[in-house]
Amino acid sequence: MVPKREHLPRVLAIIGVLGAGAAASIAFTPVLLGHAPLLFIALGPFGRHLVMAAPESPMVWFIVIGTLRRALASGLAYYLGYIFGDDALVWAEGRYPRLGRFARVLERFFRRVGAPLVMVAPLLSISALAGVVRMSFWLFVPVALVGHAIWVTAIFFLGDALGEWIRPINAFLREHMFVATAVCIAGVALYQLYRIRTRRGDALAELAAASEKSQQ
Repeated sequence: MVPKREHLPRVLAIIGVLGAGAAASIAFTPVLLGHAPLLFIALGPFGRHLVMAAPESPMVWFIVIGTLRRALASGLAYYLGYIFGDDALVWAEGRYPRLGRFARVLERFFRRVGAPLVMVAPLLSISALAGVVRMSFWLFVPVALVGHAIWVTAIFFLGDALGEWIRPINAFLREHMFVATAVCIAGVALYQLYRIRTRRGDALAELAAASEKSQQ
């Protein structure tokens, strides 16, 4: 399977939907955590969400949903890395010199131990790098799935072990659901306003334009 550039608008739309879901999971944390913990991690599979939801969730469904949702994000990052290729690293070097230099070092290391690195650290940046170096999609998918399954399982047991401290926090959020939700919504809204005010252009759009220019 070779990712194609013409699918980019659809992929960006999916990323937008996932981003909106992640924001909603933060804004409505008290409601989702109290009444739908599995939906909570499906919308926003952040490490902190997984830890908080673990004591409230059945293990099997927790691992399945958490793994698939995180793997989906990794797959999208892989696609973007594959499509933009080395242009992504060139752009990073120009816009963020220190980050760009680190990415180059990581790229060389990745070419030697790509699959094990994806399994041990299935981060979005690592997944994108897998696409940049053109790692086989059919190798990336099972390795990323195994990596995420290991991490989600480990987080479940961590959250379960910390249940004695986590459950009172979750209970407090349920008891004060209206006020807690209002605070979370206000926090997300303020953060989004801050991002809008401080963001200098759409980085992905800039990268796409630079990539198109380099291909002309």
